[in-house]
Amino acid sequence: MRTVSQIFADMLANKEEFKASGFLRQYGLRETNALQWFALKGIVSPEWMGLMQSLQNSATREDLGNALLLTLAVPTAWEHRQVYVEWLAQKLDAEWHKTHHPIHHAAFHGTWKAFNTLEALYKAKTQDNFDWNTSNTSGHTPLYLALTEMQPEALVEILKKGANPHHMVNNPKDPGKQISVLNLAFQNKSAALSTVKEVWTAAKTKAAIQQSLDDSAEDPSLSKKKNRKL
Repeated sequence: MRTVSQIFADMLANKEEFKASGFLRQYGLRETNALQWFALKGIVSPEWMGLMQSLQNSATREDLGNALLLTLAVPTAWEHRQVYVEWLAQKLDAEWHKTHHPIHHAAFHGTWKAFNTLEALYKAKTQDNFDWNTSNTSGHTPLYLALTEMQPEALVEILKKGANPHHMVNNPKDPGKQISVLNLAFQNKSAALSTVKEVWTAAKTKAAIQQSLDDSAEDPSLSKKKNRKL
């Protein structure tokens, strides 16, 4: 026998907004449950946004934050999740970034396409730019999380954002002393080295290709040879 939440989830999947809104009120499915299901589906229509706005405000900041983190973790196309991520973050108060660290969470899951949106929301809430060397409540920076979780694309974006691999943080294995983010990642997970090698190899390949294109553009003889082949 299917549960209330499972029936509600099917309505979400089938985009039966009117039917589901009545079901939501009839069975008293809390706003918290709805937030989680939206996050799992990764797609939220304007109709669902309106429905959520009309519900009693039963969701706490923790509920909203958890839904935000879940949305960032679900492997769905970013275009489908972006609107919901923005909506959730806007409903959270100015302390949302301190409690839930969604940027760190996105780094952990390799959701690098979310970085710009989360940065913009952070600035709107705090009137300040996000510092990419900031540690979360566990003492980990976005760079450290991308490294240890083998997220090369996220790592590249984080470095572009200005994260410093030599930024010093507390060393949990040697209390009272500090260690660079890079060394901490290698200390805790030697496999992080493979991520660095992957990023480095990709960067060198890209640079070599670009150099080849630049050389072709500067050397008329190369262009003529190319044209003869065509």
